[in-house]
Order: sequence, then C-alpha cells, then structure tokens
Amino acid sequence: MAVKSDQIRRAQLGLIHAAKKALGYDDDVYRQILKTQCNVTSAADLDAAGREKIIKYMRAQGFEPSAPKAPKRRREAAPAASKARLWAKIDALLFAAGLTRTYLDGKIKTQIAKVSAWEFADAAALSKVVVALQIAANRKKDHV
Repeated sequence: MAVKSDQIRRAQLGLIHAAKKALGYDDDVYRQILKTQCNVTSAADLDAAGREKIIKYMRAQGFEPSAPKAPKRRREAAPAASKARLWAKIDALLFAAGLTRTYLDGKIKTQIAKVSAWEFADAAALSKVVVALQIAANRKKDHV
C-alpha cells in the first residue's frame, strides 16, 4: 500500500512541476504560490491534501495536463536499408554456391514469398531466402 501512495505522490509532484513549467512560473513566483496556498516553500513538503489543492489552483490558472507521452520505441532500420543488406547477403550466398538470381526467381515465386518477381519481396521473405541459402550452403559443406 505504501508503494502505491508513493507512486501517487510522485505523479502528483510531477504534475505540479509540469504545471509550473507550462504556466511559465519562475522559482520565486512558484514558491510564493506554495506559501500562500499551503504555507510551505517546497512541493516536497506538501501532504496529499496540499498537493490536490495546488493542482486544483494551477488548473484554475489555466493549466491543462496533457496525455502521457508514449514511450519511445527503438527505431528499426529503414526497410530499404534492411532490404539492401539482405540482398548483399543473398548475392554473396548465391555467388558462393555458383548460382544466379534466375535460380532465386523460382524459389521466391513458388516457395518462399509467392510474389510475381523477386523485386517485390519484402524483408521478411528475403530473410527466409537468406536462411534457405545458408542451410543449403551448410549442407553442401557437410557433404564435401
């Protein structure tokens, strides 16, 4: 229970500080508001009722809390760059096996991606091609 109340306290203090910034209060004005509204000089000294009072006051002054921002996600490589790397790997595997892209046309069209031409294959299909070529190369190496 104490953990939840601490989380609420931190969220309320964060909201108070966000309101301070959004309303453009400098430190002196902010502390004067805390002093006149709740007789404290720091938001950390506020109890639950005091935090609610300050939040209510700042909303009356025009503060509108915004929705929380979504967490930043790690950007994945651009599809074109990803496909370029896959094509480089495919070309290397084809060369090592003594095959051409003509061989690849049949594989992609019928077995892996089921697209009309290899140019239209997406990164997931190209990844499957890399795996298939690598397995074939490993088998060839084991039999030699």
